[in-house]
Amino acid sequence: MDDIDRARFYTAQQVEAGLPNYQPQRIVLISSNIPKAQRLRKAVRDDVLATVYDFSSDLGQVLEAVRELLEGVTAGAKAKHIAIVTKGGPGYVYLVRKTPLTPAKLKRNQAMLKFWRGLGGQMSKLFPGQSTIHFMESNMGGNKQGEKLLMDLESVLYAHQVQFSCPLEMAAKGRAMINMYFNPVKHKLWKSARYTKLRLY
Repeated sequence: MDDIDRARFYTAQQVEAGLPNYQPQRIVLISSNIPKAQRLRKAVRDDVLATVYDFSSDLGQVLEAVRELLEGVTAGAKAKHIAIVTKGGPGYVYLVRKTPLTPAKLKRNQAMLKFWRGLGGQMSKLFPGQSTIHFMESNMGGNKQGEKLLMDLESVLYAHQVQFSCPLEMAAKGRAMINMYFNPVKHKLWKSARYTKLRLY
């Protein structure tokens, strides 16, 4: 970070540290294109904020949904961890319709850059380098392009010191990620029933 970025980070950190009775939040953003999205919403832990956003919306509306969730806790609240649950594949992910996130699109699309920098502004500064954005249900990091995309995102949000992660859910890191945001039993039930008409709970 340069001196200006350091000063901004420190100022934001001091403001956040001054909030009374405050802990940074965890958030789950679930795209409506995920099967049984509302049922997955019910599997989110009670101490985690969550919303199902319209896949047909734009990135500005998704960012506003994050702001509203945090402002509902207390003015100035930030997120330590955010999970984005949406469809994608190795090397790409769709946050909203007709807007694939790839390394090339991230570099050229100003609206996308504005979204990610805005989301970085909603991340907690209390634990530098520990705030994390997770991608779930996309296997985005499953090839070299996906690995590059994760690194490019970290570069875009370097001034906010945010990490990006997309672990395999069957691996230890993936299970830990699920447990961070979801009731693991309810999440497993959703996983097994998402393409059926079976009621979960």
